[in-house]
Amino acid sequence: MAANTPAVKLVGLLKRKPGISMAEFEEHYENFHVPLVLSVTPYISRYVRNYVNHDSTLGNLDSLSSTCDVITEAWFDTEEDFRKFNEAATRPEVREKVIEDELKFLDREALRLFVVKERGGFVR
Repeated sequence: MAANTPAVKLVGLLKRKPGISMAEFEEHYENFHVPLVLSVTPYISRYVRNYVNHDSTLGNLDSLSSTCDVITEAWFDTEEDFRKFNEAATRPEVREKVIEDELKFLDREALRLFVVKERGGFVR
């Protein structure tokens, strides 16, 4: 695996729960959900949250805005780390904690997760 390229990368499209402001959504995600996820599934090597700028005039963001409020990336250095993550994440007591928190700020019906293969990229 090339430097800074994950063996496995999980990408999520997440939308806030109706009635939650973008500021409330981001504050809860950063200060409650991220620490929770990292405490119960310690196999993630990098966890990035990309918050959608709904005021941007680039391209066709209207369709993205209706799809999600944040695009997350969870990186795993090895296939084994990803396997361990899945095992931890599917334990009933872990799922219960994570879902209980998600119900506070996420539209779980809109949640979309993808295992992706990262290619390309460069640094100038």
